[in-house]
Amino acid sequence: MAATCRLAAIVIACMLLAAAAPAAETGAAVTREALATAILDHLTDSESAPSADDLYGMAYVYRYWGGQPKTVTDGAGRQITLDRPLTRIVVFSSSTTETLRSLGVGPDVVVGVQKYDIENRVFFPEYRDAVSVGSVWSPDYEAILSLRPDAVFVYATVCTAESAEVEKTMQRLTPNTPVFRFDCHLPETYRDEVRLLGEIFDRQEQAVRLLAFYDEAMTPIAERTGSIPEEERVSVYYEYWNDYKSAAAGSGYHNKIVMAGGQNIFADAATAYPEVDPEAVIARNPAVVVKLYGSGSANFGGYGDSDRENPAMLAAAVAGRPGWGAIDAVRDGRVHCIHSDILGTAAHFVGIAYYAKWFYPDLFPDLDPAEIHHRYITEFQGLSYDVRTEGVFVFP
Repeated sequence: MAATCRLAAIVIACMLLAAAAPAAETGAAVTREALATAILDHLTDSESAPSADDLYGMAYVYRYWGGQPKTVTDGAGRQITLDRPLTRIVVFSSSTTETLRSLGVGPDVVVGVQKYDIENRVFFPEYRDAVSVGSVWSPDYEAILSLRPDAVFVYATVCTAESAEVEKTMQRLTPNTPVFRFDCHLPETYRDEVRLLGEIFDRQEQAVRLLAFYDEAMTPIAERTGSIPEEERVSVYYEYWNDYKSAAAGSGYHNKIVMAGGQNIFADAATAYPEVDPEAVIARNPAVVVKLYGSGSANFGGYGDSDRENPAMLAAAVAGRPGWGAIDAVRDGRVHCIHSDILGTAAHFVGIAYYAKWFYPDLFPDLDPAEIHHRYITEFQGLSYDVRTEGVFVFP
């Protein structure tokens, strides 16, 4: 196996050397002469010979980066200079792993993932036997170091303290390993982050294709709801999987309500995720109620569970709360449940499509969120999974 990898690296390096134009000799550049010397050293087993991986990296830089180091930007706006392509990365965020898969970056490059991705065998089957690096809350540094990663990916704007601690520790343990910050689940930054990941991994064409699909799903929603006057927007009560925990302005869940044309009844709360008074919900009388499930006491449904009984019972329990019979949403049968897999992840645009359909059914007769979800799973995630017949992502 080692011999095969060595031969492949030599062949690839020679092909790239022959195909490339000469590179300028500046800074840490890979020149034609340096690459030719490296190939000869590798062939003759010189003491200074680069490894097969290093040889491939040199050839890649020479051919695709013009022989120069490449400066890229992460989701936190920080510039990082790479002198070789990333070929062994560790990822602590499911949404980043999911987005990378949409760009064609998989286990051949992603060598370590958080434990939750390994446990999610239906959605991430290719990582079921991967090395677990723990979680951003409890990272396994021994496992990380054993993988010899050339980069680590953590969160950009959530879990900031934990992500900063991972970065600080990695800088101490292996100073030359860059740490990138990405979220990949927030609609406000998703487009930029997809484009940036495309640049980092030289998957620009795949990024353009993904964003074209994303815009195809999102643009009609923005266009049709954008002209609705504020006083005519549908009032919405959003509730986390914890009872009476809602979302206010400044939270991601609030923003998704607004993007679908809704008016969040607790937008004015003092904290991003307030615990609200049950009587206040009744008094504010929402036209639509949305209840999240997928964790905590509502840990069911999603990709690994096709039983619709639990979401149905959840919706009935919410509608049956004391005094809620007076709420318009309950009287009109507009209590909806939605799984976090399509709202708090890279697939958030699917959840926003469901929101738009629920908020304004007459405005979106042609909108089919399940079809959007199906295309995303099959065309971009590459899964043999039919969301129209498998899993439970919304109710009803």
